[in-house]
Amino acid sequence: MIKKLTIFLSCLLIIGGVFLGACLVFGQEGIMNSSSTPTPDSPEIQALNQEIQKKKEAIKKLKDKTGAYQKELLNAQSKKASLENQMVILDNRLGDTQTNVERVRLNMDQLDLEIRKINLEIRGQDKALAQGKEELANALKLLDQRGDKSDLEIILTNDNLSEYLDQVQYLQSLNFGITTQLDSVRQTKGQLENAKLALTKKQENLNQ
Repeated sequence: MIKKLTIFLSCLLIIGGVFLGACLVFGQEGIMNSSSTPTPDSPEIQALNQEIQKKKEAIKKLKDKTGAYQKELLNAQSKKASLENQMVILDNRLGDTQTNVERVRLNMDQLDLEIRKINLEIRGQDKALAQGKEELANALKLLDQRGDKSDLEIILTNDNLSEYLDQVQYLQSLNFGITTQLDSVRQTKGQLENAKLALTKKQENLNQ
């Protein structure tokens, strides 16, 4: 009788392991997808990306315009001095200066949009961290409920095998899902914060 029971329990553990393996794949994916981190498809991020792209295109046009002014300026300076030629030089210098001022303004606008975008992404990472910590706390509570019981004891004392497998799945998802995701979120948040510092530094330099 004991031998049959042992074989039966071993089979249950094997079946449970197979079931658990499948659950872990989908369970971890669910944890990853449940994060509220903004994605490139989110409306706010998309809108900011479009505005940033418009600024980049406008800045490129101004760079081309500056190049044209400088070319005309060099051409005028290479010619024989005359009143008309001096007027051309002054006009090109004035146009070049105005274009540079406008380009600086657009650069500042672009940096402001990029900082706003990063702030949104950082807030999303904060939400993901909070959600992950909540999942971690819930899993730890369940772990405390298990106490010092072995898996065999839990199987013998549980009326419902699926309930036990759900508990195991949850704890395993903790090890392979939540902890890894939290580390990834922390790393991403750190990278975003560093990028924000770099953008803020550029902004300060433009303001000088």
